[in-house]
Amino acid sequence: MEGHVHVLEWWARSPLEMRFTPTGLALAHKFKYSAVVDWWARRSTLLETSTDLVTLASHGLIDRLRTFNLPPAADLRSDYTLRLDHEPLIDVVCRAGQIAVLNAFVDHFTLLAESSSDPLVAAAKFNHTCVLEWWMMHSPANAYWDNVARAVGEFGALDTLKWMLSHKLLDLDADDAPGFLEYMPPGQKRLPHVAVVFDHAVVNGHVDVLECCLSTGLVDLDTFGEAADYLHVAALYGHVGVIRWWVTRGYPVEEFASERIVARAVKGNQGGVVREVMSCAQLRDDLAGAWELDASESTESMFDAHVAFCDDLVS
Repeated sequence: MEGHVHVLEWWARSPLEMRFTPTGLALAHKFKYSAVVDWWARRSTLLETSTDLVTLASHGLIDRLRTFNLPPAADLRSDYTLRLDHEPLIDVVCRAGQIAVLNAFVDHFTLLAESSSDPLVAAAKFNHTCVLEWWMMHSPANAYWDNVARAVGEFGALDTLKWMLSHKLLDLDADDAPGFLEYMPPGQKRLPHVAVVFDHAVVNGHVDVLECCLSTGLVDLDTFGEAADYLHVAALYGHVGVIRWWVTRGYPVEEFASERIVARAVKGNQGGVVREVMSCAQLRDDLAGAWELDASESTESMFDAHVAFCDDLVS
């Protein structure tokens, strides 16, 4: 997805089968490829002649799908039985949020839902809560909610997070909070903790998800991991918004934490984080305190590197 309309036009005019899904169109909207959006509006008649199963499934063209003579549900053994190129049909349908297709082939998809968490995660990261509802109804014993919780934090799926909270699918007990980025042991049957969502949202910079986790009033930041873990990871990956949100909300910042935040930023070549530390009075004063109180030779060398890095940013 790079917005190359001339390639799309060439492909449409060629004898090659063309695949165009709602996900591709959504990405065009997301990245503001207006030329691609306009092109698809002009060429949407391609759906009328398409024989590509992925295209038909992702657009919910059920009558056309029935012409493919899918194997009987009783003959299915795994998701590989209905595999399309590199992924199963159920993944395609769930990622597109095509609940009508799931219902039309309910016997097929109920069996396939038991073999993998991938389709559930595909639906979750695109906020297709109707698919999650379908999953709960047809395969409640095989819902991989821990994987969904990680996907919510990783992809910033805010609607899915709100849906999980409303269905009480996240553990909010402070005593159950795992360590930072700690995974649930395989086979362990319990709900994922909301801290799992929070951790992955920090790593991926989704401030709206962080806000939702804490604004419920049901969780307390003190029940999660060490503040330093979150701030250091945010600095390493350049998530200025996370650091700014953390300080603005008044959440704990350990004494001299700014020193390590800047060190992580330098390591990750994240100039924006260094600028944020220098522009935030609390973090800047904390950093100045660390410089004055720690005068070891190794620390002085590290500070010299920080200063040089900042000088490079300005120049």
